[in-house]
Amino acid sequence: MDLADTAVVLQDIMDVPNPDVHSRQVVKRVCELVGVRAARLSAVGVAGVVAKMGRLSGCTIAVDGSVFQHYPHFENRMRDALTEIFGMQAENITFTLTQDGSGVGAALIAAVANKQ
Repeated sequence: MDLADTAVVLQDIMDVPNPDVHSRQVVKRVCELVGVRAARLSAVGVAGVVAKMGRLSGCTIAVDGSVFQHYPHFENRMRDALTEIFGMQAENITFTLTQDGSGVGAALIAAVANKQ
């Protein structure tokens, strides 16, 4: 209720002495808004690729990254944005967490470039 964790971050990391409860609430809200915006921007990129590929009937999106993995509600916020974009068809799109996606992606690109 008093956002003690936020106070610790503000004091120890940001050097804000004794932040009051209202200041902590403002910081929390701004962080939530930034998180929602990030998830929506990520979802727009996914939506563009899914639509371009014509995969609204169903596909799985492999996602790599600590934000997707650890940021509270990030996946749900991405899903909400996809629902706004595609309506009920968004239910056909699933997310799965992958590890080292950037390394795998680089290997795939190198393999394709090698064949050309």
